[in-house]
Amino acid sequence: MKPLKLVIAGPVAAGKTTFVRTLSTTEVVDTDEVATEQIGKASTTVAMDFGSLELDGVPVQLFGTPGQDRFDFMWEILSDGALGLVLLVHGQRPVDFPKARDILEFITSRIPVPFIIGVTHQDL
Repeated sequence: MKPLKLVIAGPVAAGKTTFVRTLSTTEVVDTDEVATEQIGKASTTVAMDFGSLELDGVPVQLFGTPGQDRFDFMWEILSDGALGLVLLVHGQRPVDFPKARDILEFITSRIPVPFIIGVTHQDL
């Protein structure tokens, strides 16, 4: 059976890597590197996070995108062929809401994909 592809996107520190690591039942491939810009955390995803799981015997591939604009070319590459998009937004950082909207519009204007929005960090 062909795997289903789910893309996880959002601004920096929205929880994309944590989302992939939490749901994946296989070892996660990540491309975290030391942050070279002031982004509020020590490391950042520079290409993607990848994990997978099975839902009722159906394989699902999880592709987490980078959050920085300078890696926006990866948003379109990773979204190609996606069944759906999960847009994560850090609930305690309203300053990031416009950025989240920009990411959503960037992806959905190029790849028509259904999406849901998840609000993270609500426990803070």
